[in-house]
Amino acid sequence: MVWDENYVLPESKIGNLAAIARRKGDIWYLSVLNGEQEKSVSLNLNFLPEGKYKMVIAYDKGRKEILMDTKTIKSRKSLNIKLLSGGGYLARFERI
Repeated sequence: MVWDENYVLPESKIGNLAAIARRKGDIWYLSVLNGEQEKSVSLNLNFLPEGKYKMVIAYDKGRKEILMDTKTIKSRKSLNIKLLSGGGYLARFERI
């Protein structure tokens, strides 16, 4: 896939957390990969243009269970997520 924009979020730290936002057309994607330590993290959504978004997410509930959910969120907010050791979080943002 060729992306229109790519951002490494400032919360990223080599060996600890990788948080990357990417845009294709009008749709933004967020991928978060966690290191060895379970943690809670607050990610700033400043990469999203002003507006209200439908957010479809997939995240680890446990070692063998992935949950999906849909929420509404405004840009310029923070996203608070809990990450398992070696876990991840995916989000797709579409303006509504």
